[in-house]
Order: sequence, then structure tokens, then C-alpha cells
Amino acid sequence: MGSAVTNEMSYVLVVADDARMRDLLIPCLLERGIAARGSATGAVLDVALQARDIGAVVIDLDAPDGDGAIPGRYVKARCAAPLLLLTPRGEPAENVPGEAWIADDYLSKPFDADTLAHRLRTLMHGGAQAFIAFDRWRLNRRGRHLIAQDNTIVMLSNAEFDLLEALLATPREPLTLAALRAVLTDAAPRDATDRPDHRDHRDLTDLALANLARKLGNGRAGAALLCGLGDKGYMIDVPLPPS
Repeated sequence: MGSAVTNEMSYVLVVADDARMRDLLIPCLLERGIAARGSATGAVLDVALQARDIGAVVIDLDAPDGDGAIPGRYVKARCAAPLLLLTPRGEPAENVPGEAWIADDYLSKPFDADTLAHRLRTLMHGGAQAFIAFDRWRLNRRGRHLIAQDNTIVMLSNAEFDLLEALLATPREPLTLAALRAVLTDAAPRDATDRPDHRDHRDLTDLALANLARKLGNGRAGAALLCGLGDKGYMIDVPLPPS
């Protein structure tokens, strides 16, 4: 038995030219307590986006007749609601030209309906910030990678991501090496290269910081973004934009 819709003030707009996709997604969301309506692209989308009670937008990028980047950018220019992309089977959003910069979240097909519902609730209720923008980079927290201004994706190891996220939490304030090593000690190992038996946390931290500095390079001001401060540790030398 489906649950009752919990928030009648806002709904998810499902954008897909394939009516079968809309007919599949909308009942799935309704069964999980999320109000939803559908729209194709084109003139009908213009009308749909004029509504004031859109809580989130889902776009199916697997449209048979067009470029997924167009509706994504189109929606973002006309609607303040968070955007979730459904990407083609096995295709992450960062491989779809232009999309990595504009989406608040994405799921690759095939996906679990409960996962989609959870992601949408998080977006609609102002959950964890999906991206952290700094200098000429954006850190994709869900994809755990960096995105440059030209949409180039720079992959990060788990250790590099954990350290960068910790450093960005306190921009222009140094974290000691001991504090940075504690970040990796507290993080559960997620792959073979991050396991403590592969190398100790001292070596892993030093290597990850060196690789991170190389990947970040210099900022707009010409100086290195990741700064080593001797006994004081390391810091990211940029202010974060206002949230």
C-alpha cells in the first residue's frame, strides 16, 4: 500500500519526451509520498515551469530526439528548484556535455525507485550541499570528483576527496598534519588503495596531499591553491562564495 503524499505544497516535475518514462516515474513517486506531475519539452515545458510550487525537477536525458544539455540549462534558467538528472544507462552525468555544472544531483539508469525518492526528498528539503565551488573549481560531493570551468572532470582518490572536503570546511584556516591524518583514520576504507594495510596513514596523507596540490594547481591569483605552512599544516587559500 502506498504512503500518503506528505507535502501538498510542492511537487516534482518530471520532464521527459517519452510518455512511457513519465508514466513510469510519476506513479513510483506518488507511491512513496512525493507529489509529481509530468511534462514533455517544448512549449508545454514553458507553461509547466511557470508554476510556483515546483519542489524539484527530474529530467530524463535519454530523450530520443535531442540533446539533454538543452532542457537542463533551459530549466535552470527559468526555475529555481533543484534539478536531478536521469542519465542514460551506465552513463554518469559528467560524461554528458555541459550537465556536470548545472545539475544538483543525478542518477544513472537503471536506478532504484527508493533511491530516487530519497534523493528528491533531500533536494526538496535543502539537504547536504551537492557542490562546493571555490576559485576555478567545483567539488562534486556525490560523485567525489572535481569539475573545472571547462567541464573537465578530475578524478580524486578517496583519500584526496576526504582531505579536500575537510580543508574546504575551513578555507584560509590551516589544518595540522595530525588533524588531516585523523580525517583518513576516521574515514572507513573504501577501496584497496585506501586500506591501512596498504600503507600507513602518515604515508597515505603525505601522498594524497602531494597529488591534491598537483591536481588543483594554481588559482586565479597565480598562487598554489593548496598551501603548505610548515608546522601549521595545510590550508586552501581561497574564500568560498556565499551559500
